[in-house]
Amino acid sequence: MFRVGGALSAPSAGRLIVITSQRPFPTFHGPNEDAGRLILALRSAGWKMMLVSWRDRIAEDSGLVVIQSVVDRYVEESMAATGPVKEWRTPFFAQARTIAKERVAEIVAEARRFAPDLVFSIGLYGAGLGVHIARSLGVPHVYRSHAIEHEYYAQLFDLARQRIPHSVLGRALRFVYDESRRRAIARFEESVLGSSGVVLEISAEDARIRRSRCGLRIEHLPPSAPELEEPLTGERLIDVLYLGNLFMENNRIGLIWFLDEVFPVLRLARPHMKVIVAGKSVDRRFEQLIARAGVLVLPNVADAHEWYRSAKIAVNPIFSGNGTNLKTIDALWCGCGLVTTAVGIQGYDLEGGLNLRIAHSPVEFACAVLDLLARWPSYSPQAQQDRLRRYSIAAQGNRISQIFSTLTPARSADV
Repeated sequence: MFRVGGALSAPSAGRLIVITSQRPFPTFHGPNEDAGRLILALRSAGWKMMLVSWRDRIAEDSGLVVIQSVVDRYVEESMAATGPVKEWRTPFFAQARTIAKERVAEIVAEARRFAPDLVFSIGLYGAGLGVHIARSLGVPHVYRSHAIEHEYYAQLFDLARQRIPHSVLGRALRFVYDESRRRAIARFEESVLGSSGVVLEISAEDARIRRSRCGLRIEHLPPSAPELEEPLTGERLIDVLYLGNLFMENNRIGLIWFLDEVFPVLRLARPHMKVIVAGKSVDRRFEQLIARAGVLVLPNVADAHEWYRSAKIAVNPIFSGNGTNLKTIDALWCGCGLVTTAVGIQGYDLEGGLNLRIAHSPVEFACAVLDLLARWPSYSPQAQQDRLRRYSIAAQGNRISQIFSTLTPARSADV
């Protein structure tokens, strides 16, 4: 899945402490995917890295092989238990990544020995530690933002309230509780932003919003495409693929809409259509629910791009969320035709000539899928990838290095 051999001999561009909220390899979902690709991009550009991340409960040890190939030092911490009563004060994701003071001191000491030029926190969840290390070492902190998080979670909280039956009083109490959680996230996010020399925003829209609200340095850095070892050849046996994080509420709502409203139309037109739903999941009951629609469900697949390369059409029925959907660039880069909504392409500046359809109603969505399937025999997956070269790992590495060079002094030799 990853090409790492050629990057190790690159001259050093500098030294980084990289903080990710969980193991960046193997990749399971959007923020995790973005973290892994940023690390590969930095390595391709010649950066030496010390990586600090947290291990979640479904982490696979296969990712350690890749981590050891691309970083120079690796520190891994375990997730902590969270307490909902405290969420009004500390966001749940920060609670889960709480580290004892003695251990934090040890990590800072190891970081000091590594002598970084700057600290790079990818995503908000582990950024509190990144800010602390940067302050302790007196080096710049850079924050990779995947969304305006407090607004994103406000949307998720609202969707959850709509799906859970409550009395009028119960709904009001849940709103007050959710609002306190949103404010805690906003405070945490504001603290990280204010401690960063530059914010690398994944979405062009979010970058514009951030700039309009504050005087911070905000740079738009779109996600890179996955790095693939093989050319886009071979038979594609999957007609339609959905691949995404199966425990996020907005993904669940969109997927259920697709299975309830769109899939029956597709089955009428093509009774033997092969449809697969895959993605990160810890909810067996939800997996069973979507399997009843007649699709094959594959939770926690090890290599998402293997499945994209085996599919003709990918679908991303998403109706809420901010930031940028990595499913979009993944599907297109791997040669799939893609049907999604306007939310699915937000944050991108995609040129013409792509097998991409935007649809919102069930009939529009089904017709778009059937149209792309009908065109498939005359379609060139490799030509589509060639149109997206500016999203490559190498292009990403060059762009990040240009930004980092404005924060760090030039280095004449490896340290």
